[in-house]
Amino acid sequence: MKKIASIFICLLLLVSQVQLASASSDNSVSLEVAVDSNTYLAGSKVNISGKVLVNGQPGKGLNPTLVLKDPKGNNLFFGQWNDNEIAGDGSFATSYTLDSDALSGEYTVTVAASSQTATAKFTVLSGEAGSNAEVTVKTNKSYYTYNEAVTITGTVTNDGKAISGVDVTVLVSKDGNQLKVDQRNTNKKGEFQSFINLTPNDKDGTYVVKVKSLGKEADVSFTVGSAPPVVTDPSTPSPSEPEEKEEIIVVDEKDLAGDIADPNKSTVEIEIKGQSNDTTKLSAELNASTINKLVESNKSLKVSTKELSMLLSPELLKGLSVKDTVKVSVASKTINEKDLPVTVVGQKFLSDLFDLTITLGKDKKVSTFSAPVQVFIKVDKNKINNPKKTSAYYLNEKAKEWEYSGGKLVNNEWIFQTSHFSKYTIVENSKTFTDVKAQNWAKEYIETLAARTIIKGKTTDTFGPNDQITRAQFAVLIARALQLPQKAYQGNFKDVPASLEWSVKEIEAANAAGIVEGSNGKFNPNDQITREQMATIIVRAIEYENKELLKGLNGKKTFADASTIASYAKEAVGIAAELEIVNGITKNSKSVFAPKENATRAEASKMLYKLLETLDKM
Repeated sequence: MKKIASIFICLLLLVSQVQLASASSDNSVSLEVAVDSNTYLAGSKVNISGKVLVNGQPGKGLNPTLVLKDPKGNNLFFGQWNDNEIAGDGSFATSYTLDSDALSGEYTVTVAASSQTATAKFTVLSGEAGSNAEVTVKTNKSYYTYNEAVTITGTVTNDGKAISGVDVTVLVSKDGNQLKVDQRNTNKKGEFQSFINLTPNDKDGTYVVKVKSLGKEADVSFTVGSAPPVVTDPSTPSPSEPEEKEEIIVVDEKDLAGDIADPNKSTVEIEIKGQSNDTTKLSAELNASTINKLVESNKSLKVSTKELSMLLSPELLKGLSVKDTVKVSVASKTINEKDLPVTVVGQKFLSDLFDLTITLGKDKKVSTFSAPVQVFIKVDKNKINNPKKTSAYYLNEKAKEWEYSGGKLVNNEWIFQTSHFSKYTIVENSKTFTDVKAQNWAKEYIETLAARTIIKGKTTDTFGPNDQITRAQFAVLIARALQLPQKAYQGNFKDVPASLEWSVKEIEAANAAGIVEGSNGKFNPNDQITREQMATIIVRAIEYENKELLKGLNGKKTFADASTIASYAKEAVGIAAELEIVNGITKNSKSVFAPKENATRAEASKMLYKLLETLDKM
């Protein structure tokens, strides 16, 4: 039977070659092909997707063919699509289920249409599907007290052999509530590592860590409780958290009337000065009439203390729906590193920890805003080694993590924007990877984004600069870099389920902002992203953040292979090239863009870095 199948495949290939010979063979035909994972177990289902275009339009009359070959070069599967089977955007798809005794090693998928070909590769692990793969997880201790770090480690193996380079999703929950989601890759030994920082705000009880990889799951639990009692002299009082001492300045509207009426002033400023050295919280209280007059006169409100200022725009003030009083508060606390999570090992704090709040009436705290707040934190710039590796962070107390808030150094102030209030500080980090050498062209981009915690290594010490990146992974990076607002799961795409915890919120946030799009209701999150797709997303991100930056750009910069760039991406590629966010590649002494080539992690780092520079966020 295998010989007959082989003869049949050969005949089909011969027919397809005759068809290809009669089809157009110019360079306007472009092809893409991808599989939904880099690694499979024997017996697994391999989902294959692709796209065929002619001059950027769906390729009709080309009848693309597909051949799947095993590690020995044997033809396993043949497919062909007619016009009725190709979607409106030129995409096509199929699947193949590997035999339970499939050969281990590298498999190749080749798609051909006209004179063009495209390939995708994946690795099959030995052993019957699912039966020999194993995932393990453990924590460094089973019982923790507050202010400790929980180190999570584990392995992914098959037939007892380590599997390197596979994705591992780490989820931490308590009482059914998800607290943390992290994605890691295994190293050469099949190992992965993640961690959680515990804070005094964490509740006693049992926490569950669940890890997923290759369709397998494993879990472990640990307990958090109070520190063991310490025997002390009864006459010695036990230490306690210092009580917060607040000073409230009630602002008289009459004192601001002149500034509100002044047509030459766009901002009304209030400076709060504490009268006592032990004051930890300063507040300015304004009545509803004052806020409404600021809105009517289109004036911003700037509230300043000795260490920090915040600028509230008229749009933000209008969105507060003020009926009573508005209290704007700044509470400061000296950094105690033992109480706080770690961004990157060796982090350097450059300011106190500031807790910002807005309270309406007696006790209604506003946590999110309709327009961003600009925050200015004073820092000693002489203590900063590299401003590009420095950032504002807010404390995500639920996840016990610092979240990137960006910003830049201007004179002696760190300036950033936020659409919500929380606890903020300024941190400088330094991060290097063993596989990003001094001569690597992307070293600065990679290490800067890693220091800012926008991008992570594939393992603790390796980055994988030449590895390819998926559409889901790049959407996560864009959402993180721009701090896009996230919502509960919406179900925007058929193939982005709620179970895709590590990326679903970021994909939907980027989609809501108009930065990423799908096709036929799908996002294809596991497809490797192409250079033209990435350039398009970058330009959409600029348009979302600041349309003015695109004025005067015509997107006319061209490359020798401009005809192969999809119609939807041509203008974006040209604009990105004008902004020097993307560059061409020299091939045969010509500068080409290579739009269909899959982008690497190094290329993604450069584009993100240049995006932040263009947006003046570095």
